Amino acid sequence: MEFIDGVKLSRIDDDGRPHDKRGIAHAIVEAWYRMVFEDGLFHADPHPGNLLVLPGDRLALLDYGLVGRVPPTVQDTLALLTIGISMKDVGGLARLIYKVGTPEDRVSMSGFRQEIQGLLDRYLNLDLRDIDTGSLIAELLDVALRHRIKVRSEYALLAKAGGTIEG
Repeated sequence: MEFIDGVKLSRIDDDGRPHDKRGIAHAIVEAWYRMVFEDGLFHADPHPGNLLVLPGDRLALLDYGLVGRVPPTVQDTLALLTIGISMKDVGGLARLIYKVGTPEDRVSMSGFRQEIQGLLDRYLNLDLRDIDTGSLIAELLDVALRHRIKVRSEYALLAKAGGTIEG
C-alpha cells in the first residue's frame, strides 16, 4: 500500500486545475484495451472513484479487489465479436455466441438470429458517439440467456466493467 497523490476522476472539476478531459478519456480507453487485449487481466470495478488523475493528466487505478482474467481464447472471441458487430454479421454473431456458450437446451437459431438482428438494428442506426457498447454487449448476453445459452462469467464481468469504463 502506498499513498498516490491525485484527484479522483469524479472530482477533477472541483480541484481548480485545468485538465485535458479528452486526453484523460483517451488514456482510460487505452488502458482498458491494454488490460483486456495485452495483459489478459483487467480491473473489474473501474468506477470514477477508483480512477485518480495524477499531475500531467496521467492515470492511476485503485482498489484491485475485483479483477477479471481474459485468456487468449476470450481475447480472440472479443475481437471476433467486435468485428461481427461492426460488420453487422448477424449469422456470424449467432454462431460465435452459440459456440462460446453452453446451450442448456435445443436453440432456435432462426429466433436467436432474429433477436440479434433487432438488437443490431436498434444500436447500429445510431451515430457512433451515441452507441453504448457496454449496453450492446450486455444485451447480447441477455439474448443468449433468453435462448438458454449460458455464457462464461468472464464475458458478463467484462461487459459490466466495459460499461462502467464507457460511462
